[in-house]
Amino acid sequence: MTVNICWLSDTSTGEAISLITDSRLSGGGMRFDECKKIFSLPRSDCLISFAGSTDVAYTLINQAVSNVQSNKQSMSRYQDITELKGSLLNEVSSLVSKIHLPFSDSDDIKDIELILAGYSWKYSRFCAWRIRSGALDRPSHPTHNIKEGAANYYHPDPLLSRFVADRNYFNKNHLIITGTWGEVKAIRSKLATRKREDALTKWGNEPIKVLEEVLQEAHKNHDFETTSAGPMQYMRVFKHATIERDAVLWPDDKDYWRPTISGRFLSPVENFDAPLYDPRECKVIQVPYNKNSLQNNINFYDSIQ
Repeated sequence: MTVNICWLSDTSTGEAISLITDSRLSGGGMRFDECKKIFSLPRSDCLISFAGSTDVAYTLINQAVSNVQSNKQSMSRYQDITELKGSLLNEVSSLVSKIHLPFSDSDDIKDIELILAGYSWKYSRFCAWRIRSGALDRPSHPTHNIKEGAANYYHPDPLLSRFVADRNYFNKNHLIITGTWGEVKAIRSKLATRKREDALTKWGNEPIKVLEEVLQEAHKNHDFETTSAGPMQYMRVFKHATIERDAVLWPDDKDYWRPTISGRFLSPVENFDAPLYDPRECKVIQVPYNKNSLQNNINFYDSIQ
């Protein structure tokens, strides 16, 4: 599982739809805290992320990317994101309907949630959808449509395999959070409290502050049980159909704050051309197109610890 937060934010170059998440993947007793969870679809105006069973969700994300790559109209953005959403819903539902799982693992499909977010040139507005299994709304009947000879395997029923989308546009009051029920509830509660106490009319940087607080607590406590941990990932889409992936400053095992991209700590000699974002200050502290190598900028990184 994981936590994803999507909201409309203000930047120095105008409004953008932002998406943040953690970097932990888990399963089979394994924990890996440097995993990519936000993906840019190959058309520069939309992002997609996932929460839920990694085995299935990662495959769905890869096929969503392939769906865009194989469609020239989608690649060129002639197909608006509002039309792409329907195409991806059909693709995901079709793929899931072909999965054969033990009865005991049916909840893995029900728990999968995707966020598709971007800008619609057709309607001149930001759009975001929480995409999840329709089986979350209605009871599933896994004993239907049995295709295998073994009694303990089934072909997912139509409700289980049909994915639906929740919302089709965004304003400054909207917020999408995916993850486990407990994590989503806790984050929503913290955000609501901050918004009420500070009399905020829009979310601003509050989602970043709250998720940073949650992930830092897991880091300091060396919590291997939580499903959300590791460096924060941060991407956003602007109105001019441009995706920005920020490098995020994050503490390593020795509590030294180093740049990460997509949850991965950069090596000391690795250069990157991305804005370096400090979640403690909620701002970009180093602009791109410089030689941002840790080895060549050791004094800079020492100064921001």
